[in-house]
Amino acid sequence: MRKKKEMHRARWERIRRRFLTGSHVGLALLLAGVAVFFVNALSWRLPRSWEVEVRSRHRLSEKTEVMLQGLDGQVEIIAVMDPDARLFADVRALLLEYQHRAQSIGGLQVQLEWVNPDRDIARTRRLADAYALDSGNQLIFRSGENYRVIRISDLARYEYELRESGLARRLVGFLGEQAFSSAILAVVSGHAPVVYFLTGHGERDIDDFSEERGYSSLARAISRDHFDVRRLPVGGGSGIPDDCDVLVIAGPRQRLADEEIRWISEYLLQRRGRVLLLLDAGAETGLDGLLERWQIYPGPGHVTGGQIPGWDLVINEYGEHPITRPLRNVTTAYVAPRPLHPLRDANGMSDVPSGGAEDQVRLTVLARADEAGWIEMNDAEHPAIYEEDADQRGPVPIAIAAELGPTSPDAQLETARFVVIGDSHFVSNAAISRGVGGNVSFFMSALNWLADRDTLLAIAPNVPFTLQLGLTRHQWRRLSLVVIFLLPGLVALFGGIVGYRRKRW
Repeated sequence: MRKKKEMHRARWERIRRRFLTGSHVGLALLLAGVAVFFVNALSWRLPRSWEVEVRSRHRLSEKTEVMLQGLDGQVEIIAVMDPDARLFADVRALLLEYQHRAQSIGGLQVQLEWVNPDRDIARTRRLADAYALDSGNQLIFRSGENYRVIRISDLARYEYELRESGLARRLVGFLGEQAFSSAILAVVSGHAPVVYFLTGHGERDIDDFSEERGYSSLARAISRDHFDVRRLPVGGGSGIPDDCDVLVIAGPRQRLADEEIRWISEYLLQRRGRVLLLLDAGAETGLDGLLERWQIYPGPGHVTGGQIPGWDLVINEYGEHPITRPLRNVTTAYVAPRPLHPLRDANGMSDVPSGGAEDQVRLTVLARADEAGWIEMNDAEHPAIYEEDADQRGPVPIAIAAELGPTSPDAQLETARFVVIGDSHFVSNAAISRGVGGNVSFFMSALNWLADRDTLLAIAPNVPFTLQLGLTRHQWRRLSLVVIFLLPGLVALFGGIVGYRRKRW
């Protein structure tokens, strides 16, 4: 009798355990089914595409290796970075490559120090006080008393795309090598090209921190690329300073005096100077005669045809030139840019007198609106609508590079260089804060070309290879059936077979 009770109790214990196990499994399957249902419902409405970035190993270009071979000294690089930052792995791999190459060359010594701002708080504070760091994720390059600070956020180049879910930002370039090579060259050599910003005619000011008119963010970007940035007030009768490597005239809103225009012309033609002019639509600057001598005509109206809200023109294809070579797969955006018409075919030749000699001026269209864009003649019309009788359909140039001087590589005389861009807003504080990184890259590329820093221009950004998978609605339905029914069915079938065989044994 006692034995029967024990067998009965053991039998009910087995039933209870099976019930509990079955109920747990059933509840888990129910919750998994609910989760799959909601995921399937959401994915049915959202775009069905995935992107996977595949980044190649960072290898230094030949330009960087040649530069490192010509340097002697010691460079200390302090990386104040969060290890969880998106670009941490790229930055670390590239800096280690610099250290390895410097050791193999022997002339330059590179020391690396890694500081975690969340853990090394005292060290981070000392560095912030010494180098005016405003946040973490920054790099400090120093050699002796020379130093440069680079923000990690400035090393990423993004492209904006319109998708079904809205405006998306995608990484299209890593600018680490160009920035690091520039920093190493700057702190070791110690020489910084001098860039003057003309003031006194309503130009944008590098000391202005306002969103719409200010250029303070651009000034920081220029300084980070090892330029000596200065203001050049009008008056005094001294003309363009002798130490001026590049003169920037950013969005003047008033006419320049005839004497000032003569100074600029002499600086270009006689001193073989370098000028970057940002010319807004509708502005009367008095520079039309100077531009005409360089075979450029700034037309009326403004160019439109953009795809990004808030911008009148978006460009991602450029002319062939050293300035635009680093801009492949990069988007730049502009606000009401002024059309710039070459007075002859770009990349052709035209004789322009300079100091009694006949030199050759060469024009290259850097950027232009394609056939989808046009010159809008009615500035008060918002949004702009193309009118066949009044407006002019594209392509329309908005940025031109001009070079004047002998073309022979054996010539001893330097060339004069002139870059004209039909918009000054595209690198304002507001434009930079909106995150179109290609705008600053375009400006800095033009500045490097004007300053003869061709080595830095030849260093192309590291472009991640993007692997994208997209499914049609029919393919997605078939995949859903496989995930929801076929796979769980196979698991249940094999589980049943295993359970049946165990029961028989």
